[in-house]
Amino acid sequence: MKQVTLYTATGKSSTSKIALSDELFGQKPNDRLLAQAYYVYQTRAHTGTHKAKTRGEVAGTTAKIYRQKGTGRARHGARKAPIFVGGGVVHGPVGAKRKRSLPQKFIRAALAVALSRRLVENKLFFIDPKGINGKTKSIVGLLKKVGLESERLLLLHGGEKAFVQGARNIAGITLLPASDVNAYEVINHPNVVLTKAGVELMKETFITAFKKTPDFQSGDELNADMSSSFRGNPAFQSGEDVIKERVKKI
Repeated sequence: MKQVTLYTATGKSSTSKIALSDELFGQKPNDRLLAQAYYVYQTRAHTGTHKAKTRGEVAGTTAKIYRQKGTGRARHGARKAPIFVGGGVVHGPVGAKRKRSLPQKFIRAALAVALSRRLVENKLFFIDPKGINGKTKSIVGLLKKVGLESERLLLLHGGEKAFVQGARNIAGITLLPASDVNAYEVINHPNVVLTKAGVELMKETFITAFKKTPDFQSGDELNADMSSSFRGNPAFQSGEDVIKERVKKI
């Protein structure tokens, strides 16, 4: 359990500390897992609605525009051919939804690695919004005192009504319930702010609930599992193996 500083509603450091679970905030770096999670989230964000019509889908007649011979002009069929304006498109987008997914344990582990990185970088802040009156001005003042007034922020709350009401109008801020956060959002925002209730909500969502599943794994167990699965692949090469091969070629 790590003990970190908790800021009050006035922007001052509280005398009390907040305890953080190592399962969410004390994981070792895992760039491979973060890269895979980021790729999956980006891919799934595509709606797959981009679509160009082929010559068989464009509305219009299929009649030959003029006879084959005797006109002195090039041979053509219907006006829906790609060569004509308003005709079909050749090799255009087909609107396919690119499906990518990650196992639930990888999703949770990626979030824990991302949060742990932000904590090590001192980019993770914890506040207790108790006493905030729900005005946007008070939230802006609080962030300014903490030193985050001009930064792109990810605010994770635990359902505090006054805090949510005051923070939702601030430009450059992404406001989310702590139970809905994912690794993609944490990576995309250089600074993350968690409320005291948000920490408890995150612990309940991502630790207590997952421990009830039969395939639950801690961060260290998951890293070991990933390493063994990658090494089981005949094409896998460790960093040392790659360096040795390159040295031989020199």
